[in-house]
Amino acid sequence: MREFFYREGIFLFLIVTVVVAAFSPLLFGGKAFFDEEQMGFYYPQSFFYQKEMLRASPLVWNNAYYAGVPVGLDQFVSSYYPLHKLLFRWLNFFDAHHLSIVFAVVTGLFFAYWFGRANKFSGP
Repeated sequence: MREFFYREGIFLFLIVTVVVAAFSPLLFGGKAFFDEEQMGFYYPQSFFYQKEMLRASPLVWNNAYYAGVPVGLDQFVSSYYPLHKLLFRWLNFFDAHHLSIVFAVVTGLFFAYWFGRANKFSGP
């Protein structure tokens, strides 16, 4: 296990560092995404999710958004994802939403990295 971290740790650390640097305006600068999808769908869904979770609502349906959207099945605001329950309970919805995206990006990059290593695309 120790050998793994000596050999691969620098690459995993580099992945996390690059992602955190890329998302630093969102994480540390108080900035927000400004595109149609985030502003029109994901931020309102995150707000709804946090508000309803803190009220202990059943979180089945958001009927305030175009005749309803199943919040539990959404990819970024899923009520069945345990990390979201933790993030949205303790942080404001902007920070929780942004951290969930960063976590998803880091996880995806880790899996891509390990896929490349398993298929011997390149080695240390």
